[in-house]
Amino acid sequence: MSQEIQKNLRYELDDKLAELLPESWHLYFQPPENQQLTYPALVYQKGSGDTKFADNGMYKYDRQYELTFIYEDPDDETPFYVMSQFQYCRANRHFVTNNLHHDTMVLYY
Repeated sequence: MSQEIQKNLRYELDDKLAELLPESWHLYFQPPENQQLTYPALVYQKGSGDTKFADNGMYKYDRQYELTFIYEDPDDETPFYVMSQFQYCRANRHFVTNNLHHDTMVLYY
C-alpha cells in the first residue's frame, strides 16, 4: 500500500472521529509534547498494528491506532459512543490524573 493511500486513510479516520465527537470536544493526532491541549479531548496516535501470517507469509495487516479520551465529567459517555461506531475497537483502561478522566482504546482501522 502506498504512503499516499495510507495518509488518505488516516485523514479519513480523522474526519470520522471529528464527525462523531460533540462540538465541545477537541481532536488531536500525535500532538507534540509542548502543545497545550484543551479539554475535553481525544488524542490519538499510530499503534503497532496487527499482522496475520499463513502459508509462510503475511496475508493481512491491520493498522492500529491508540485513542485516549481525556475529560472532566466522570459520567461523559462520549468515549463509549465513539467506540460503538467502529467494528474493531476495544476499551483498554481507565485512569484519573490531575482530576481528568482518561479512557484508552485500541482501534483497528
